[in-house]
Amino acid sequence: MPKAQRRGLIMLAIAGVISLALIALLAMKLVAAGAAVSQTSVWSRLDGHPAPNFTTTVYNGTPGQRIELASLKGKPVVVNFFASWCVPCAEEAPILAAGYQKWSPQGVVFVGIALQDTQQNSLDFARQYNVSYPIGSDPNGSTAIAYGVTGPPETVFINRAGVVVSKYGGALDSGSLDRSIQAIMQ
Repeated sequence: MPKAQRRGLIMLAIAGVISLALIALLAMKLVAAGAAVSQTSVWSRLDGHPAPNFTTTVYNGTPGQRIELASLKGKPVVVNFFASWCVPCAEEAPILAAGYQKWSPQGVVFVGIALQDTQQNSLDFARQYNVSYPIGSDPNGSTAIAYGVTGPPETVFINRAGVVVSKYGGALDSGSLDRSIQAIMQ
């Protein structure tokens, strides 16, 4: 093989290795950025405004039990939009279950709203992750639309006055949950 041809092949191999390294670096940066975006407090058009009222039939309560958000005014409320098929929802479910155990004695109300899910799958999910706070559904999607939900999980924090203080997109960690609840306890 002529020297010029061999040199060309070596240069091509070096360019290929450098390209692969740059692609790998870009992929790592995109994954890191995605993780940062998926776990953040997100601006919502509802921040600082009254929370839209909703009523849901509770899956894991007494037969026919319903929850209406308006009846919870005067209490801090955490509304979590989830789905049994959602991997990040499964990651945050134990955190929300523990948060409920920690904060409900202080008057914080938790409500789970299942999105695009069946009652049985939602109940199985709740049992698997020891979710004991009330969960219900949003059968026609109107509650998710009113809250600007783009996909599960999303959590909305509502203060005692019924005003949305913040909205969290992605799976919550315990620190973010506690800080957000402290903000609605004020």
